[in-house]
Amino acid sequence: MGPVFTLAHVEALRAGRIELSPEEVEYVTALYDGDIASADRHVGLLLDTLDELGLDERVAVIVTSDHGEDLGARYPRNRFDHGHALLDDQVRVPLILRDPTRRFRLRVVEPQVRLFDVLPTVAELLDVPLATEHDGCSLVPLLEGRDTSERIAVLGNTKAGPLRIGVRALGIKYTRTVEGAISDQPLLPEPPARELYELGSDPGEEHNLAGDRPEALEAFERLMLERLPRAGGKPVAPELPEDADPELLERLRSLGYVL
Repeated sequence: MGPVFTLAHVEALRAGRIELSPEEVEYVTALYDGDIASADRHVGLLLDTLDELGLDERVAVIVTSDHGEDLGARYPRNRFDHGHALLDDQVRVPLILRDPTRRFRLRVVEPQVRLFDVLPTVAELLDVPLATEHDGCSLVPLLEGRDTSERIAVLGNTKAGPLRIGVRALGIKYTRTVEGAISDQPLLPEPPARELYELGSDPGEEHNLAGDRPEALEAFERLMLERLPRAGGKPVAPELPEDADPELLERLRSLGYVL
C-alpha cells in the first residue's frame, strides 16, 4: 500500500481491486488518528496566533467537521470512506465553541446538537438577526445551562447502496431504505431495510432492534416523516442556481455533495 492512504486506494477498495490486510487496516487507522492529531495541532496554532495578535479576547472560535470516516468492518469495500451509511462514526462530528467575551462554564453539553444550529448560534453571539428563516436553534441557551431539551437530528442522502434516511433522538437511531430509490454505487453487504439502535447501550450500532421493537419503530417512523414531510420522507436535492459554475458543480458531485 505504501506509506500513505489516498483517494486512489479508497476507489480501488470500493471497486474490489484491492483488499487490506489486518496489519494495513491497523496502519490506516493510525494514519487517521494522526490526521486528528494534526488538526488538533493546527487549531492550537490558530489560537496561539490570535493570542500573539492580541485578538484572543475578542474573537470567537468554532471548530467542527462535515463528517467522519468508516473505520469499521461492516462494509469492507467502503472502509475509510464516508457517505455510504448513516452510522455514528460518519454522522457524529466534533463541535467546540469558545467565546472569550462570555462566561460559559467549561463542559460537555449532554443534549445532541446539529450542524445547522451553528449559524443561529453565531448570530446570537454577534447579536445580529438572520435574514431568512432557519431550521436550527441557537446553542447559547444550552451553553448557559438554561436549556436541556432534546434536539432531533435528521439523517439522509447516502451515496452508495439504497438511499436511506433516518432520525436520531432520545438516545435512539432509526434509519430505513427509501423505496424505489436507485444508486449506481453498490454497497456490500446490502444494508437492512430498517435499523433501530439504542445508542446508550449499543454505541457501535451492532444490535439491530427493528424486529424486536415494533412500537418504537412506528413512533420513530412518524417522527421522521414529520421532519421530512416532502416526498413522503425522502430528502429533496437542493435547487442549484442556473448560472452555477460547471467546474464547481463537477467538483461537488465528485465529493457527493450534489447528486
